[in-house]
Amino acid sequence: MNFGVRNFFAGFSIMPVIGNGRPCDLYECGEAVPVTVELKGQKEETDQITLRIDDNEGKVTERSFSAAEPITFVVERPCPGFVNFQLQWHHKDSSVTKLERSVGFSVEEIKAEPEPEDFYSFWRSFLMKLQPCRSLLKCPLSIQSLLRKKMIFMNWQFPL
Repeated sequence: MNFGVRNFFAGFSIMPVIGNGRPCDLYECGEAVPVTVELKGQKEETDQITLRIDDNEGKVTERSFSAAEPITFVVERPCPGFVNFQLQWHHKDSSVTKLERSVGFSVEEIKAEPEPEDFYSFWRSFLMKLQPCRSLLKCPLSIQSLLRKKMIFMNWQFPL
C-alpha cells in the first residue's frame, strides 16, 4: 500500500479510514470499500478537498468536497488489481497537504504479462547503447558537498 502523505504545512493533515479497519487494505474483487476522511487542522468554509480515483483500467474520477462537510466515498474493483486515490487540501489559494493511497483487490490473483520473446535481447542491446554514456553519469561533486546542500544523492548502476 502506498502511504504517500505529504504535509506541506505542518498544521494540516488528511487521515483516511479505509473499509472496516482491517490491518491491511486488501479486499476481494467486487467488494465495496467505504473510505471516510478526517481532516486535522484549521478548516475554513472556503477550503476545498479534491479527490481523484484511478482504477488502473483507464477510468479516472475527480470530485471536490467542502472541507467543512464530512467526506466519504466508496472504492471498488470488479477484477484483481489496485484502485489508487489521491486527496488534496486547498486552503487560502494554496495546496496545504496531499495524501495518496491504494486499495488492493484480490491481489494474489494478479497475473503478470508474459515477457515478450525479445525481452532479454532488447535490454542487452539497450544497456550496450548506454555504455558510452557511463562516464557522463558520474557526479563531479563529492557526497559531502551534496550533503551540505541538503541534496539527495543517488548512485544508480546498470551491470553490463
